[in-house]
Amino acid sequence: MKRFILTVALIGTIFFTPPSVYPHNNPLNSVQILWMNCKNFDEVEERILKLKMAGVNTLIIRVFQNRYDRFYPFANPKKEVGVYFNTFYAPVVDDILEKLTEITHRNNMKIFAWMTTRDSSWLIENNPALLESIYDLKDRSIIKGEKLNIFNPEVIEILKGVYKDLARYDIDGILFQDDLVLRHTEGYSNEAREQFNKYTGIKADPLIMYKNIYQKDGRYYVSSYTPYFWKWSEWKSKRLSHIASEIMSAAREVNPDLKFAINLYYETVSSPRDALAWLSQNINELINHKFDYYAVMAYHRQMKRELGLPDKKIYEILSMMTDSIVDKVGTSKILMKVQVMDWDTQLSIPEDEIETAINSIKNGRDINLSFVPVTEDTPLNIIEKAFNNSPL
Repeated sequence: MKRFILTVALIGTIFFTPPSVYPHNNPLNSVQILWMNCKNFDEVEERILKLKMAGVNTLIIRVFQNRYDRFYPFANPKKEVGVYFNTFYAPVVDDILEKLTEITHRNNMKIFAWMTTRDSSWLIENNPALLESIYDLKDRSIIKGEKLNIFNPEVIEILKGVYKDLARYDIDGILFQDDLVLRHTEGYSNEAREQFNKYTGIKADPLIMYKNIYQKDGRYYVSSYTPYFWKWSEWKSKRLSHIASEIMSAAREVNPDLKFAINLYYETVSSPRDALAWLSQNINELINHKFDYYAVMAYHRQMKRELGLPDKKIYEILSMMTDSIVDKVGTSKILMKVQVMDWDTQLSIPEDEIETAINSIKNGRDINLSFVPVTEDTPLNIIEKAFNNSPL
Protein backbone atom coordinates (compact mmCIF):
# COMPACT_ATOMS: atom_id res chain seq x y z
CA MET A 1 0.00 0.00 0.00
CA LYS A 2 1.32 3.40 -0.93
CA ARG A 3 1.71 5.49 2.22
CA PHE A 4 0.04 8.82 1.92
CA ILE A 5 -1.30 11.23 4.48
CA LEU A 6 -4.88 11.74 3.38
CA THR A 7 -6.84 10.46 0.42
CA VAL A 8 -10.03 12.22 -0.50
CA ALA A 9 -12.62 10.28 -2.43
CA LEU A 10 -15.28 12.49 -3.98
CA ILE A 11 -18.32 10.40 -4.77
CA GLY A 12 -21.33 12.01 -6.45
CA THR A 13 -19.41 15.00 -7.81
CA ILE A 14 -21.02 17.18 -10.45
CA PHE A 15 -19.13 20.22 -11.75
CA PHE A 16 -21.20 21.82 -14.46
CA THR A 17 -24.81 20.87 -13.69
CA PRO A 18 -27.25 22.11 -11.05
CA PRO A 19 -27.55 20.10 -7.81
CA SER A 20 -30.86 18.61 -8.92
CA VAL A 21 -29.20 16.73 -11.79
CA TYR A 22 -27.07 14.24 -9.89
CA PRO A 23 -26.60 10.79 -11.42
CA HIS A 24 -28.32 9.33 -8.35
CA ASN A 25 -30.45 10.60 -5.48
CA ASN A 26 -27.98 10.23 -2.61
CA PRO A 27 -24.44 11.01 -3.81
CA LEU A 28 -21.56 10.15 -1.50
CA ASN A 29 -19.23 13.13 -1.24
CA SER A 30 -16.50 11.27 0.58
CA VAL A 31 -12.94 11.43 1.85
CA GLN A 32 -10.78 8.31 2.08
CA ILE A 33 -8.41 8.67 5.02
CA LEU A 34 -5.08 6.85 5.18
CA TRP A 35 -3.65 8.95 7.99
CA MET A 36 -4.63 12.09 9.88
CA ASN A 37 -2.14 14.40 11.55
CA CYS A 38 -4.33 14.83 14.62
CA LYS A 39 -3.12 14.33 18.20
CA ASN A 40 -6.53 13.71 19.75
CA PHE A 41 -10.19 13.28 18.87
CA ASP A 42 -10.91 16.98 19.32
CA GLU A 43 -8.47 17.71 16.50
CA VAL A 44 -10.01 14.88 14.50
CA GLU A 45 -13.42 16.50 14.83
CA GLU A 46 -12.01 19.87 13.80
CA ARG A 47 -10.58 18.27 10.67
CA ILE A 48 -13.85 16.50 9.93
CA LEU A 49 -15.75 19.77 10.28
CA LYS A 50 -13.43 21.45 7.75
CA LEU A 51 -14.10 18.63 5.33
CA LYS A 52 -17.82 18.93 5.94
CA MET A 53 -17.67 22.65 5.19
CA ALA A 54 -16.07 21.73 1.87
CA GLY A 55 -19.11 19.59 1.05
CA VAL A 56 -17.95 16.19 2.26
CA ASN A 57 -20.70 13.97 3.64
CA THR A 58 -18.90 10.62 4.01
CA LEU A 59 -15.61 9.49 5.57
CA ILE A 60 -13.81 6.34 4.39
CA ILE A 61 -11.44 5.38 7.21
CA ARG A 62 -8.50 2.96 7.19
CA VAL A 63 -9.27 0.42 9.91
CA PHE A 64 -6.26 -1.88 9.37
CA GLN A 65 -2.66 -1.52 10.51
CA ASN A 66 -0.12 -3.33 8.34
CA ARG A 67 3.58 -3.55 9.14
CA TYR A 68 4.68 -0.36 7.37
CA ASP A 69 1.55 1.74 7.83
CA ARG A 70 1.74 4.89 9.92
CA PHE A 71 -0.09 4.78 13.24
CA TYR A 72 -2.83 7.32 13.80
CA PRO A 73 -1.37 9.90 16.25
CA PHE A 74 -4.66 9.99 18.17
CA ALA A 75 -4.64 6.20 18.69
CA ASN A 76 -3.12 4.35 21.64
CA PRO A 77 -1.44 1.39 19.87
CA LYS A 78 -1.36 -1.85 21.81
CA LYS A 79 -0.18 -3.97 18.87
CA GLU A 80 2.21 -3.32 15.99
CA VAL A 81 -0.16 -4.82 13.41
CA GLY A 82 -3.86 -5.52 13.48
CA VAL A 83 -7.11 -3.60 13.19
CA TYR A 84 -8.72 -0.52 14.72
CA PHE A 85 -11.91 -2.19 15.92
CA ASN A 86 -12.80 -4.94 18.37
CA THR A 87 -12.77 -8.45 16.95
CA PHE A 88 -12.02 -11.97 18.12
CA TYR A 89 -10.23 -12.79 14.87
CA ALA A 90 -7.40 -10.22 14.72
CA PRO A 91 -5.08 -8.28 17.06
CA VAL A 92 -6.73 -5.03 18.12
CA VAL A 93 -4.34 -2.08 17.81
CA ASP A 94 -6.88 0.29 19.34
CA ASP A 95 -10.65 0.60 19.02
CA ILE A 96 -10.80 4.06 17.45
CA LEU A 97 -13.66 3.13 15.12
CA GLU A 98 -16.33 3.52 17.78
CA LYS A 99 -15.28 7.10 18.54
CA LEU A 100 -14.81 7.97 14.87
CA THR A 101 -18.29 6.65 14.10
CA GLU A 102 -19.73 8.69 16.96
CA ILE A 103 -18.04 11.89 15.77
CA THR A 104 -19.00 11.34 12.16
CA HIS A 105 -22.66 10.63 12.84
CA ARG A 106 -22.87 13.49 15.34
CA ASN A 107 -21.95 15.76 12.46
CA ASN A 108 -24.56 14.20 10.18
CA MET A 109 -22.00 12.43 8.01
CA LYS A 110 -21.57 8.80 6.97
CA ILE A 111 -18.60 6.55 7.64
CA PHE A 112 -17.17 3.68 5.60
CA ALA A 113 -14.51 1.32 6.98
CA TRP A 114 -11.64 0.55 4.60
CA MET A 115 -10.38 -3.00 5.13
CA THR A 116 -7.90 -5.46 3.61
CA THR A 117 -8.21 -9.10 2.56
CA ARG A 118 -5.08 -10.83 1.17
CA ASP A 119 -2.60 -8.22 2.41
CA SER A 120 -3.14 -8.49 6.18
CA SER A 121 0.13 -8.42 8.16
CA TRP A 122 -1.59 -9.49 11.37
CA LEU A 123 -2.56 -12.83 9.83
CA ILE A 124 0.41 -13.29 7.51
CA GLU A 125 3.25 -12.84 9.98
CA ASN A 126 2.16 -15.39 12.56
CA ASN A 127 0.71 -17.99 10.20
CA PRO A 128 3.17 -18.99 7.47
CA ALA A 129 0.98 -21.99 6.65
CA LEU A 130 -1.65 -19.55 5.38
CA LEU A 131 0.64 -17.94 2.81
CA GLU A 132 -0.12 -18.23 -0.87
CA SER A 133 2.01 -20.11 -3.41
CA ILE A 134 3.44 -18.39 -6.48
CA TYR A 135 5.34 -19.45 -9.57
CA ASP A 136 8.96 -18.25 -9.65
CA LEU A 137 9.70 -17.42 -13.29
CA LYS A 138 13.45 -17.45 -12.64
CA ASP A 139 13.73 -20.89 -11.03
CA ARG A 140 10.65 -22.35 -12.76
CA SER A 141 9.29 -23.59 -9.45
CA ILE A 142 6.39 -22.99 -7.07
CA ILE A 143 7.45 -21.13 -3.93
CA LYS A 144 5.76 -19.37 -1.01
CA GLY A 145 4.49 -15.85 -1.65
CA GLU A 146 3.99 -12.89 0.66
CA LYS A 147 0.20 -12.62 0.81
CA LEU A 148 -2.60 -14.82 2.09
CA ASN A 149 -3.81 -17.91 0.30
CA ILE A 150 -7.32 -16.71 -0.41
CA PHE A 151 -8.34 -20.25 -1.47
CA ASN A 152 -7.63 -21.67 1.98
CA PRO A 153 -11.00 -22.23 3.76
CA GLU A 154 -9.44 -21.17 7.07
CA VAL A 155 -8.41 -17.81 5.60
CA ILE A 156 -11.88 -17.24 4.18
CA GLU A 157 -13.55 -18.04 7.51
CA ILE A 158 -11.21 -15.71 9.41
CA LEU A 159 -11.90 -12.86 6.98
CA LYS A 160 -15.64 -13.48 7.20
CA GLY A 161 -15.37 -13.33 10.98
CA VAL A 162 -13.40 -10.08 10.86
CA TYR A 163 -15.88 -8.45 8.50
CA LYS A 164 -18.84 -9.63 10.59
CA ASP A 165 -17.31 -8.03 13.68
CA LEU A 166 -16.65 -4.88 11.66
CA ALA A 167 -20.30 -4.85 10.60
CA ARG A 168 -21.38 -4.80 14.27
CA TYR A 169 -20.31 -1.17 14.41
CA ASP A 170 -22.73 1.55 13.40
CA ILE A 171 -20.90 2.11 10.12
CA ASP A 172 -22.56 2.83 6.81
CA GLY A 173 -20.33 0.84 4.50
CA ILE A 174 -17.06 -0.97 3.79
CA LEU A 175 -14.45 -0.44 1.08
CA PHE A 176 -12.44 -3.47 -0.03
CA GLN A 177 -8.74 -2.66 -0.26
CA ASP A 178 -7.20 -3.15 -3.73
CA ASP A 179 -5.49 -6.37 -2.60
CA LEU A 180 -8.33 -8.66 -3.67
CA VAL A 181 -6.55 -9.59 -6.91
CA LEU A 182 -4.12 -12.29 -8.06
CA ARG A 183 -1.10 -11.48 -10.24
CA HIS A 184 -0.29 -13.69 -13.20
CA THR A 185 2.13 -15.87 -11.21
CA GLU A 186 -0.01 -15.99 -8.04
CA GLY A 187 -2.61 -18.47 -6.84
CA TYR A 188 -0.78 -21.79 -7.15
CA SER A 189 -1.73 -23.17 -3.74
CA ASN A 190 -2.73 -26.80 -3.43
CA GLU A 191 -6.30 -25.74 -2.65
CA ALA A 192 -6.54 -23.58 -5.77
CA ARG A 193 -5.05 -26.18 -8.08
CA GLU A 194 -7.31 -28.90 -6.71
CA GLN A 195 -10.41 -26.72 -7.09
CA PHE A 196 -9.42 -25.68 -10.62
CA ASN A 197 -8.85 -29.27 -11.68
CA LYS A 198 -12.19 -30.31 -10.21
CA TYR A 199 -14.00 -27.44 -11.95
CA THR A 200 -12.33 -27.67 -15.37
CA GLY A 201 -10.62 -31.04 -15.57
CA ILE A 202 -7.38 -29.19 -16.35
CA LYS A 203 -4.25 -29.50 -14.26
CA ALA A 204 -3.04 -26.11 -12.99
CA ASP A 205 0.58 -26.74 -13.93
CA PRO A 206 2.66 -23.56 -14.44
CA LEU A 207 4.69 -25.37 -17.10
CA ILE A 208 1.69 -25.30 -19.46
CA MET A 209 0.64 -21.71 -18.69
CA TYR A 210 3.44 -19.44 -19.96
CA LYS A 211 5.24 -18.96 -23.28
CA ASN A 212 8.72 -17.56 -23.79
CA ILE A 213 9.87 -16.58 -20.31
CA TYR A 214 12.77 -14.16 -20.67
CA GLN A 215 15.04 -11.93 -18.59
CA LYS A 216 15.44 -8.17 -18.94
CA ASP A 217 17.21 -5.77 -16.59
CA GLY A 218 17.43 -8.40 -13.89
CA ARG A 219 13.73 -9.27 -13.98
CA TYR A 220 11.81 -12.09 -15.62
CA TYR A 221 8.87 -11.63 -17.98
CA VAL A 222 6.41 -13.65 -20.04
CA SER A 223 5.92 -12.80 -23.70
CA SER A 224 2.59 -14.62 -24.07
CA TYR A 225 0.19 -17.08 -22.47
CA THR A 226 -1.30 -20.42 -23.46
CA PRO A 227 -5.03 -21.20 -23.74
CA TYR A 228 -4.71 -23.07 -20.43
CA PHE A 229 -3.53 -19.88 -18.74
CA TRP A 230 -6.62 -17.97 -19.88
CA LYS A 231 -8.91 -20.65 -18.45
CA TRP A 232 -6.89 -20.48 -15.23
CA SER A 233 -7.20 -16.67 -15.02
CA GLU A 234 -10.91 -16.75 -15.79
CA TRP A 235 -11.43 -19.30 -13.05
CA LYS A 236 -9.37 -17.24 -10.56
CA SER A 237 -11.42 -14.13 -11.35
CA LYS A 238 -14.65 -16.02 -10.71
CA ARG A 239 -13.34 -17.36 -7.40
CA LEU A 240 -12.19 -13.92 -6.24
CA SER A 241 -15.60 -12.43 -7.04
CA HIS A 242 -17.34 -15.29 -5.27
CA ILE A 243 -15.13 -14.94 -2.17
CA ALA A 244 -15.83 -11.21 -2.05
CA SER A 245 -19.53 -12.03 -2.27
CA GLU A 246 -19.18 -14.52 0.61
CA ILE A 247 -17.52 -11.87 2.78
CA MET A 248 -20.21 -9.32 1.91
CA SER A 249 -22.97 -11.80 2.71
CA ALA A 250 -21.39 -12.60 6.08
CA ALA A 251 -21.21 -8.91 6.99
CA ARG A 252 -24.76 -8.30 5.79
CA GLU A 253 -26.00 -11.03 8.11
CA VAL A 254 -25.15 -8.55 10.87
CA ASN A 255 -26.11 -5.38 8.99
CA PRO A 256 -28.30 -5.98 5.92
CA ASP A 257 -28.10 -2.31 4.92
CA LEU A 258 -24.30 -2.21 4.77
CA LYS A 259 -22.92 -0.76 1.52
CA PHE A 260 -19.84 -2.22 -0.21
CA ALA A 261 -17.37 -0.64 -2.62
CA ILE A 262 -14.58 -2.41 -4.50
CA ASN A 263 -11.47 -0.89 -6.07
CA LEU A 264 -10.87 -1.56 -9.76
CA TYR A 265 -7.47 -1.17 -11.38
CA TYR A 266 -7.46 1.04 -14.47
CA GLU A 267 -6.57 -1.94 -16.68
CA THR A 268 -9.78 -3.65 -15.59
CA VAL A 269 -11.71 -1.02 -17.52
CA SER A 270 -9.23 0.19 -20.15
CA SER A 271 -7.72 -3.19 -21.08
CA PRO A 272 -9.88 -6.03 -19.74
CA ARG A 273 -7.78 -8.85 -21.22
CA ASP A 274 -4.59 -7.48 -19.65
CA ALA A 275 -6.39 -7.09 -16.33
CA LEU A 276 -7.60 -10.67 -16.52
CA ALA A 277 -4.03 -11.86 -17.12
CA TRP A 278 -2.17 -9.60 -14.71
CA LEU A 279 -4.73 -9.25 -11.91
CA SER A 280 -7.44 -11.89 -12.36
CA GLN A 281 -9.88 -8.98 -12.14
CA ASN A 282 -12.86 -9.10 -14.49
CA ILE A 283 -15.48 -6.35 -14.45
CA ASN A 284 -18.01 -8.57 -16.25
CA GLU A 285 -17.71 -11.08 -13.42
CA LEU A 286 -17.76 -8.47 -10.65
CA ILE A 287 -20.98 -6.85 -11.84
CA ASN A 288 -22.76 -10.16 -11.21
CA HIS A 289 -22.27 -9.57 -7.49
CA LYS A 290 -23.91 -7.05 -5.18
CA PHE A 291 -21.34 -4.26 -4.98
CA ASP A 292 -22.82 -0.84 -4.39
CA TYR A 293 -19.88 1.10 -5.86
CA TYR A 294 -17.12 0.35 -8.39
CA ALA A 295 -14.14 2.62 -7.70
CA VAL A 296 -11.94 2.93 -10.79
CA MET A 297 -8.35 3.92 -9.98
CA ALA A 298 -7.97 6.17 -13.03
CA TYR A 299 -4.63 7.65 -11.96
CA HIS A 300 -3.43 9.57 -15.00
CA ARG A 301 0.21 10.09 -13.97
CA GLN A 302 0.59 6.46 -12.99
CA MET A 303 -0.94 5.46 -16.32
CA LYS A 304 1.44 7.75 -18.21
CA ARG A 305 4.47 6.28 -16.43
CA GLU A 306 3.39 2.67 -16.89
CA LEU A 307 2.05 2.95 -20.44
CA GLY A 308 4.65 5.39 -21.77
CA LEU A 309 2.03 7.41 -23.65
CA PRO A 310 1.75 11.19 -24.19
CA ASP A 311 -0.66 13.26 -22.10
CA LYS A 312 -3.22 13.62 -24.90
CA LYS A 313 -3.52 9.86 -25.32
CA ILE A 314 -3.83 9.29 -21.56
CA TYR A 315 -6.70 11.78 -21.35
CA GLU A 316 -8.41 10.05 -24.28
CA ILE A 317 -8.12 6.75 -22.42
CA LEU A 318 -9.67 8.33 -19.31
CA SER A 319 -12.68 9.38 -21.37
CA MET A 320 -13.03 5.96 -23.00
CA MET A 321 -12.70 4.23 -19.62
CA THR A 322 -15.55 6.31 -18.26
CA ASP A 323 -17.72 5.50 -21.28
CA SER A 324 -17.07 1.81 -20.77
CA ILE A 325 -17.83 1.60 -17.06
CA VAL A 326 -20.92 3.81 -17.39
CA ASP A 327 -22.27 1.49 -20.08
CA LYS A 328 -21.77 -1.51 -17.79
CA VAL A 329 -23.02 -0.32 -14.38
CA GLY A 330 -24.53 3.15 -14.86
CA THR A 331 -23.46 6.42 -13.26
CA SER A 332 -24.93 5.76 -9.82
CA LYS A 333 -22.50 2.92 -9.07
CA ILE A 334 -19.22 4.28 -10.40
CA LEU A 335 -16.52 6.35 -8.74
CA MET A 336 -13.76 7.63 -11.02
CA LYS A 337 -10.63 8.33 -8.98
CA VAL A 338 -8.47 11.27 -10.06
CA GLN A 339 -4.81 11.37 -9.05
CA VAL A 340 -3.84 14.66 -7.36
CA MET A 341 -0.41 13.70 -6.00
CA ASP A 342 2.63 12.28 -7.77
CA TRP A 343 3.42 8.89 -6.23
CA ASP A 344 7.18 9.31 -6.70
CA THR A 345 7.75 12.91 -5.62
CA GLN A 346 4.89 13.07 -3.08
CA LEU A 347 4.16 16.55 -4.46
CA SER A 348 0.72 17.84 -5.38
CA ILE A 349 -0.12 17.80 -9.08
CA PRO A 350 -0.82 21.27 -10.57
CA GLU A 351 -4.49 22.20 -10.59
CA ASP A 352 -4.66 22.76 -14.35
CA GLU A 353 -3.46 19.19 -14.92
CA ILE A 354 -6.07 17.88 -12.48
CA GLU A 355 -8.75 19.90 -14.25
CA THR A 356 -7.79 18.38 -17.60
CA ALA A 357 -8.09 14.89 -16.13
CA ILE A 358 -11.48 15.74 -14.62
CA ASN A 359 -12.79 17.20 -17.88
CA SER A 360 -11.57 14.14 -19.79
CA ILE A 361 -13.48 11.87 -17.45
CA LYS A 362 -16.63 13.96 -17.32
CA ASN A 363 -16.71 15.04 -20.98
CA GLY A 364 -19.93 16.91 -20.28
CA ARG A 365 -21.41 14.05 -18.27
CA ASP A 366 -22.52 13.75 -14.65
CA ILE A 367 -19.82 11.50 -13.19
CA ASN A 368 -18.86 10.71 -9.60
CA LEU A 369 -15.26 11.68 -8.93
CA SER A 370 -12.58 10.86 -6.38
CA PHE A 371 -9.45 12.92 -5.69
CA VAL A 372 -6.55 10.72 -4.56
CA PRO A 373 -4.83 11.61 -2.29
CA VAL A 374 -5.40 15.01 -0.68
CA THR A 375 -2.92 16.03 2.03
CA GLU A 376 -3.14 18.71 4.68
CA ASP A 377 -1.35 21.04 2.26
CA THR A 378 -3.88 20.57 -0.51
CA PRO A 379 -6.39 23.45 -0.64
CA LEU A 380 -9.94 22.31 0.01
CA ASN A 381 -11.25 24.81 -2.53
CA ILE A 382 -11.11 22.26 -5.35
CA ILE A 383 -13.28 19.91 -3.25
CA GLU A 384 -15.67 22.70 -2.38
CA LYS A 385 -16.00 23.71 -6.03
CA ALA A 386 -16.72 20.12 -6.97
CA PHE A 387 -19.43 19.58 -4.37
CA ASN A 388 -20.97 23.01 -4.95
CA ASN A 389 -20.98 22.44 -8.73
CA SER A 390 -18.90 25.58 -9.32
CA PRO A 391 -16.86 25.96 -12.54
CA LEU A 392 -13.19 25.06 -12.12
